[in-house]
Amino acid sequence: MSAADEKPAVPSCADCFAEPAAPAAAELSCAEAFALAGGILPGVTADPAAAYPGVDLVVDACGLEPPEPFVRAMEGLDALPPGGRLMLLLPRVPHPLYRVLAENGYAWQCTATPRGVFEILIWQAA
Repeated sequence: MSAADEKPAVPSCADCFAEPAAPAAAELSCAEAFALAGGILPGVTADPAAAYPGVDLVVDACGLEPPEPFVRAMEGLDALPPGGRLMLLLPRVPHPLYRVLAENGYAWQCTATPRGVFEILIWQAA
């Protein structure tokens, strides 16, 4: 196959976040790249105060495939203290999750960041 026949590489989530000083984009997960770009540490952190004031728990599900983000979000909600707020980070809008949140008495606010990460703030509705 000639170079003209090759398809261009599809950018990964890591490509959106990599900085020049960071390792090659192919070596970074979405969560690692987000952390290098000034976000939070990959995975789940119980101390999100620096990145998200007023949030009790951050679930970074950027590098996960369905249904794992849904599972992690539900586990995070179970771990929240009364009146707590959870920040879910995803590379897509979680439409199926919204129905389950509404059915279980949760409210949410979704914000798309310039880096392509959707920040979904979730709390127990009054």
